[in-house]
Amino acid sequence: MAYNRDIPAAKELISNSQSAIQGNFQTIDSGMTGTGVGFSRNHVTMTDATNGGLHNTVDYYAPVSDPTVGSAPVASLYVKASPAQLFFRNTSGILQLTNLPIVTATPGATGYGIVTPWGIKINWGQIANIGKTTGAATVFQVPFTVQPSLQLTVENAGMDADGSSTSVNALSTTGFTARCSVTPGTHTLFFFAIGT
Repeated sequence: MAYNRDIPAAKELISNSQSAIQGNFQTIDSGMTGTGVGFSRNHVTMTDATNGGLHNTVDYYAPVSDPTVGSAPVASLYVKASPAQLFFRNTSGILQLTNLPIVTATPGATGYGIVTPWGIKINWGQIANIGKTTGAATVFQVPFTVQPSLQLTVENAGMDADGSSTSVNALSTTGFTARCSVTPGTHTLFFFAIGT
């Protein structure tokens, strides 16, 4: 039954509208947790003695643009984009929470970069044919504010065969230079940098 907002009519006896009024209540809470229409959608049914009224999921309708928010401490959690992604907005700004964009197009940069909603920056990738003298200069896709923590991993097959090793020079907020202890060959270096 569809919800009827026009009952009871003025001067109408409740007994005449009883079935329609009951139908409205049934529409508001279908008695099926998380399904149906009205209150029961996204909620535990109101007839549940323990958890009635609690959310069991939250569906968002995608707006066309970012909502405005009032002065602190007001904030909004909403979806936008296609496919829909979750965003958070308060007086400090807008943060995308899901499907964060991966940066790959920074001029001269290597690998991949990402910035989390909490300000943590991560860069990762691989470098082939590492040089001995000049080294392999690597530019981060996402520059850091302060010098990051950098982890290097080498591919074992080639390194074990010639006994070579790698080192890092000139680590900065924008990149680093890796060197190999032997003449460049087919060695590949994997890097992971994290910081703010």
